[in-house]
Amino acid sequence: MRRMAKIGFVSLVAIVCATAGLAQSPPWKANGEPIPARPDLVVHWQSEAKFPRKVWVYNLLPNKFSPEVISNVMTLCSFTGKDKNEDDTNGISFQSSEPARTLSFSFTSGKIDYETPEIQYSPTNLAIGVPSTNELSGLVKNVLGKMHIPFSEITGWHGTHKIDFSEPVTVFSVGDTMVTNVPYRTVYFRRTVEGMPIIGHFYRFNVGEHGKVTKISIAWPNLERVKSYRTVSPKDVVNFIRSGNAIRGPVPTTIGDIDWPSVKSVTIKNATPSYQINGDKLYPFLRLDVLVEIGNGAVEIGMDCPVIDETKL
Repeated sequence: MRRMAKIGFVSLVAIVCATAGLAQSPPWKANGEPIPARPDLVVHWQSEAKFPRKVWVYNLLPNKFSPEVISNVMTLCSFTGKDKNEDDTNGISFQSSEPARTLSFSFTSGKIDYETPEIQYSPTNLAIGVPSTNELSGLVKNVLGKMHIPFSEITGWHGTHKIDFSEPVTVFSVGDTMVTNVPYRTVYFRRTVEGMPIIGHFYRFNVGEHGKVTKISIAWPNLERVKSYRTVSPKDVVNFIRSGNAIRGPVPTTIGDIDWPSVKSVTIKNATPSYQINGDKLYPFLRLDVLVEIGNGAVEIGMDCPVIDETKL
């Protein structure tokens, strides 16, 4: 576990299209700057990543949460049947009046949302018993278990940890003493499918005083395999970059725009087969962390490119 780092390049798109049309407009190309083609570009492969032999395109399907999951989350969020205010084929929701809290299950999107008013703390009313970062892993397993979400099917924001977290910190001045108050900690994670993270979407819940969950925002639709495709090789990835079949993320403002004709080399530090939500489908692509050698130094950026032969879609 670690603090949530600054969010990097995210290629996120919500364009509804048929699978047959993805070859002409793959969703990973929707955002980001195209890399100019340059056949003589020096590209080094330093990633130790191993690609799966094949990946799938999936349909996203509704998730009608089981009565056990609904009951578990109701108990977790302190709701009873008397708080129910809506129940139909699309979902179920609850609302309490004191304090005003809401809990909803959307069957069509597979989403669980829980909202509570934010407590206003003060020097004489500090948050008590907020779990430490060392306690979060066990707590996450317990909360996800109540939703029937396997701990093995999540990963952190950057994929190097199972969860990431952040915490708002308020400092109060009490006489000559500075008092630090952490009202809650937010747990962030991604869903993984066949070990591949879904990029562009993260889920979270807040944990406040005495380990009580104070917010939930999780989407977990059911999945249906559509078709499998063989993954490309590292050599193919190098050729994608040289042929201009890749896009890049933001460049630090201290660097300015990259003059690609003068780039000395590109080093692929990491390659992560990933998924992207595209309308009602999950679409596979490759997320790259690269080091670009430019005239006055080097810059680390993100790139996206195919992970399958998209001409066969």
